Amino acid sequence: MRVDDIPEVAEAQDEVAVSVMQNGTASGSVSLYDGSTVVATATLAKGKAKLSATFAKGVHTLVAYYGGDATRAPSTSATLSITIK
Repeated sequence: MRVDDIPEVAEAQDEVAVSVMQNGTASGSVSLYDGSTVVATATLAKGKAKLSATFAKGVHTLVAYYGGDATRAPSTSATLSITIK
């Protein structure tokens, strides 16, 4: 799974949008976590989803989790960081 379009720095309370891509035409849902807290969930369409969330000031560690479907196993993205000013 790949997470794209995440800025390295954003302003507090700005909506931050990220794109998630799972190989092929995966279906099911994907969740974006800030540490252990789910901050956004979306349904994949043809293997892609766009999620958005707002964050308080500080450094946030984000991970996307795909729950799998009938033919694909669950997967987790690489960890990404965003700094909110």
